[in-house]
Amino acid sequence: MTSVSAALGSSSPTTPRLVARLALPRLGLTWLAVLASYALAIAVHTPGAIAAAALATLLLGAAALLVRQGAEVSGPRPVPRWYAAAAVGVAAVVLLARGSLDSWSAGAMAAVATLLALAPGAVLAASETPLRQAVVRGRADGIALRRTGALLGAREVDTVALDGLETVVSGKVVDQVHPLDESHLRNLRWFAGALAHSLDSPLGRAVAKLSAAGNLADVTHHPDLGISGSVDRHPTRIGRLEWLGLEPVTSPWDVVGVEVDGRPLGYVTVADALRAGAAERVAALRADGLDVLLVAVPAPRVEAVAEQVGIATVVTEAPRDAAVVSSRAVSARLLLGPAGQDIGVEQADIASAVTALELCRATDRTQRRSIRIALGWHGLAAVLAAAGLLAAWPAAAVAVVGTGVVWGISRVLR
Repeated sequence: MTSVSAALGSSSPTTPRLVARLALPRLGLTWLAVLASYALAIAVHTPGAIAAAALATLLLGAAALLVRQGAEVSGPRPVPRWYAAAAVGVAAVVLLARGSLDSWSAGAMAAVATLLALAPGAVLAASETPLRQAVVRGRADGIALRRTGALLGAREVDTVALDGLETVVSGKVVDQVHPLDESHLRNLRWFAGALAHSLDSPLGRAVAKLSAAGNLADVTHHPDLGISGSVDRHPTRIGRLEWLGLEPVTSPWDVVGVEVDGRPLGYVTVADALRAGAAERVAALRADGLDVLLVAVPAPRVEAVAEQVGIATVVTEAPRDAAVVSSRAVSARLLLGPAGQDIGVEQADIASAVTALELCRATDRTQRRSIRIALGWHGLAAVLAAAGLLAAWPAAAVAVVGTGVVWGISRVLR
């Protein structure tokens, strides 16, 4: 995956094009309110009308900045599609009603005030600020929020599929050292660990932690069997049990035998090392009401790992409606991996998946809550303006203040 900093950097050449596509339809109502305030200022040329035009210009600048900040995340926002048309319709009704009941000049001023009260600065703050916060927070965690579809997917998904053991394991670790004679435990650890320093594999690196390298010589690798060599002048072999003449051992893990001076010393069991906090994160997903699946070919090793992390179900293929954590998949309803189109994570593991889902859900909650507050703010201001209780410049001031208030509320992601 392209690095998150590159994908989300402010110097990205796609940003101006995104802004250009977003600006006109989403700033259209604000532009209309600005033009109406300018027309009112030219027509009546009073300090109040001039102040309204100035505040409307300030509101337009704030709205344009909000649109630009949110342009890194493409896709629809949860703002009612009818909002702009309804705002224009309400202003037209106010113009006709006040014009016929009072005077056309009073109707025009009330209509402009209503239009300014409904100029969607607060709505834009509610929809764009949480996205900007999510981009910044996600970048620090190796997560790239690209499309708003990730928010919808995180809200509706009920299953998380972990594609492959690598999503929950980080390597190998020695699980047990079993000498044939307890008095040989120290020698078993020493010779096995020393020779394993010449074995460049996850299993070899795990066994090598049992001891220092020692004085190695005549190291020979035997494909599919093991490794032999001299450790401090003692002939030593590590490998498959049958190669060393040892009895087979039933275990879901890798079991290797150790032989020194032609005599078997015992067994070393090497298990999969769980990623830090993997079991706790699986439990957290289940506590949130999500089913967690492990996608892998069923085998004793796979079932043992699943049991350790608290996953009850192992499947060979991820369900189509699941959120898939994978570094290999290229498509899913919600793909949490380097190739994710809506949201990308640098590390396709359980920790990144939980963080990404939490980020998307928190962003979605904050965005929707803020939009409800913004719509209420605009609606109340419009009622007061339509009733003649707010003139043009106070209505514009209320719109500007509302933008700031909702911006502040939307900056808190919980």
